[in-house]
Amino acid sequence: MDEKMKQDINEQEQPSPVCPIQLLFKEKPVFPDKEEALRVLSRHFGNVECVDYKEDTALFAAMDYRCDLKDRKNVPVLLTFMAGKGFEDIDSLTLSQMFWSCHDCEKVVSECNFTITAIDMIGLPDYKKRAKLITDYAMALAELFPEADAVYFQRAGKLFHREELLRDDIPEEDRYLYYAVNIRYFNVEGTDDHVVDSVGMGPLYLPDVQYHFRGIDANAVINHAYSLLSYVFGSGETINDEDTIDGIKDGEMSSGVQWKCGFADSLIVPPRPVINVEAGEFYAGSEL
Repeated sequence: MDEKMKQDINEQEQPSPVCPIQLLFKEKPVFPDKEEALRVLSRHFGNVECVDYKEDTALFAAMDYRCDLKDRKNVPVLLTFMAGKGFEDIDSLTLSQMFWSCHDCEKVVSECNFTITAIDMIGLPDYKKRAKLITDYAMALAELFPEADAVYFQRAGKLFHREELLRDDIPEEDRYLYYAVNIRYFNVEGTDDHVVDSVGMGPLYLPDVQYHFRGIDANAVINHAYSLLSYVFGSGETINDEDTIDGIKDGEMSSGVQWKCGFADSLIVPPRPVINVEAGEFYAGSEL
């Protein structure tokens, strides 16, 4: 594991609801007609009003999605997207983990020279509504820009071909975890240790998970991580220090094995608080 993949403990990531979505293009994209944009967005979000619409920047208000701010009450969520040239530099760490969701990600990234970057401003306090809004927004954008080659969820480092995003066979309650959360797997150089962690829960103000382990099949740990994330997302309940959860026995989750959990700093960048799962006899410690 490269040294730069390890966190600087002095640079803790602050929780943020911002979840940028980028559409990637080989050719310069053309903004749809404003009325078409309103039609598509209204189908996904109900009452939508156009605040500003230019050749390369758009801003809409989703009037049915509202929240209170410190100085203002009942403020609608703002949906914005803007055109850009060039794609952000992808480090080797992020690129290697993209293969989970896009087998030809290197080719896609190298060939796409134009982007549409979208964010929803003013994060909703209800995390499940927030998760639905993010995935609905990605699907709406993919409809608005049929020439897009891929859709990139920046916080998770997860890339999908546009057609896969629109296939619409993922149950609604699973879409955020499928599209906007990434499970990563690392070998720790010079040891028999491995790390499995997640990225992407931050925009919902929910914790990611982390496992540092040895002597157990990594696929079983990855499946365990998905189950734990599904529990956290489904219930909204946090994990307290010294809590225990069902561990793994003979490759399957088992109530006969209890693994201790607690909050810790992430071992791998980006620096953030995570639920650290101590995998019983397979636990490899709190440091790399």
